[in-house]
Amino acid sequence: MAVVAGVSCLSDWPFLDSAEHVDGQRMKSKWLSTEEIARELGLSPRTVRRHIQKGRLRARAYLVGGRATYRVQRPDLDAFLTRFARDTFEPD
Repeated sequence: MAVVAGVSCLSDWPFLDSAEHVDGQRMKSKWLSTEEIARELGLSPRTVRRHIQKGRLRARAYLVGGRATYRVQRPDLDAFLTRFARDTFEPD
């Protein structure tokens, strides 16, 4: 396992479409792409990747053509949203 921009990187993972199976488990309910998260939150995929790279949003990365591709589990996204909402909307 390597680390890319502070994120665990599993370079031997196959490309994970959210509907594909890995190790016999359906990944649709477990892993989200940056594009899926961006659509859900009304952000750009680039903004989602920035949150991942800054360590705000926990993700797994794997290399595709020399670039890191990220996947996020739903509980990690929920934790990010809880922290982000608290940090963004709570008065000082």
